[in-house]
Amino acid sequence: MQVWRGRQESLLESYDLFNFTRLQRQIEITQSQNEHFLSGSFKADDLDQLESIIKNFQSKLITMKLDQEKASQLLDYAEKLSQKHNFPKDKITLKALNLTRKGLENIKLAEKKLSELQGQQNVQQFLQICQEFQLWLEEKQVLVEEDTYRSSKTLHGKWTRHQSVANEIKNNRKQLEDLQVWNLKIF
Repeated sequence: MQVWRGRQESLLESYDLFNFTRLQRQIEITQSQNEHFLSGSFKADDLDQLESIIKNFQSKLITMKLDQEKASQLLDYAEKLSQKHNFPKDKITLKALNLTRKGLENIKLAEKKLSELQGQQNVQQFLQICQEFQLWLEEKQVLVEEDTYRSSKTLHGKWTRHQSVANEIKNNRKQLEDLQVWNLKIF
């Protein structure tokens, strides 16, 4: 009976160590995949692609945080194993701590890259607004420079068109002020 209990304890110890090693390997693989993801370049040609990359990055960051919880659970599991069995506490706790640190470093790097991507998105939005405003200004410039606009044949028509252009400029003044605010934020 005593030999059987000893064997049972040995098997339980081996089983617990196997579970720890399995969880450790899963976390290592996941962290390796995360590092590979983070080492990629995140460049976009237009605003839509950039928004898609940011959404993908945000979902990956959420997954990384969930994976970090698994690494924390592995640390707790290592503590329990070292108390329950005669495992070398320093060795298994160190492995779990290293995985936890590595996961936290990956999360910090991901948050930094996400912040950079969001900065790029702000710049892209600013440039798009500038381009739209410039096209609008060019359209109004062409309208003002037309010969029919400058002719004195119909004074009332000229006054009406002038008021229309002046009102449009007044209405779009807020856009110009917004552009100046964006410019201050970005640059």
